[in-house]
Amino acid sequence: MKKLFVLIVLMAGIVFGAEAQSKGITFEQTKEWKKVLKKAKKEKKLIFIDCYTSWCGPCKHMADNVFPQAKVGEYYNAHFLNLQLDAEKSEDGKMVAKTFGVSAYPTFLFVNGDGELVYRFLGGKTVDMFVKEGEKAVDAFAARPELKKYTKKYEEGNRDKEFLNQYFILKDRSGLDCSDVLLDYFALVDDSQLLDSINVPRIGKITVFDKKLANRFVDAACVEAANPVKDKKHSTAVNKAICTFLSACVQKTAQADQEENFEEVLALKDRLFKATGAKNSATAASLGGGNIYIPSELLRLNYYSAKKKLDKFN
Repeated sequence: MKKLFVLIVLMAGIVFGAEAQSKGITFEQTKEWKKVLKKAKKEKKLIFIDCYTSWCGPCKHMADNVFPQAKVGEYYNAHFLNLQLDAEKSEDGKMVAKTFGVSAYPTFLFVNGDGELVYRFLGGKTVDMFVKEGEKAVDAFAARPELKKYTKKYEEGNRDKEFLNQYFILKDRSGLDCSDVLLDYFALVDDSQLLDSINVPRIGKITVFDKKLANRFVDAACVEAANPVKDKKHSTAVNKAICTFLSACVQKTAQADQEENFEEVLALKDRLFKATGAKNSATAASLGGGNIYIPSELLRLNYYSAKKKLDKFN
């Protein structure tokens, strides 16, 4: 009788453990991209892809603490086919990472059955944040036909300001790079409206360097610093957005080995810092902008050292 009781307890524990494990995200057993893609097209679902690496700490945190949660599993299992791909060790993982330009981990992709990127986000999230991102992906999927219409009109040459405004909103909701649309949009924005409450958040979403626009942003920020039109909160938001933009420009111009543009970005950075009183320090980094708070001399030294090594290698 005692042995029977122990057996029942052990079996109950196994069942309970399996049930608890099944409450989280259920990932596809096959790691073959083409098979999952075919299945997604047949079921008219998005594929949620966890692009991870073995050395990535946040990746492990998500796998151990977020993916197993019941709230996450309930939403993701109902709406997506879930797939995990090692972006460095799996051939399909390498291919997917290259196709969708994955360069930071973890990156989370939502792709439709035609292999088109519908939504993406990256970095560790809480349970609630992670579910919220899934909801955004579902909304982006529903808006996909509308986004395609706007993309077609944009490619045909439509550059009406209100059209660009709506196209940006659709692209941004899908987590897509909006630089192309924003460059066209800001070309139509008057200098007096460049730093209004609608446009400031958009500045930080531009990831490519445009000399004329970059100078307009810094000119406007310098004027704002000398004669603040709004409160300190607005000024901080302006500086943060422009620092984020300039930081992206530093990275892109360095990667593309655009020496003249790289020096131009550093000159703009120094002019902005002088006007706003910002400093090259860790404390100033609270404004955002990543490596823009590294002293220009060090950024320049790193760039030319890397360039020298690359030239020698070639």
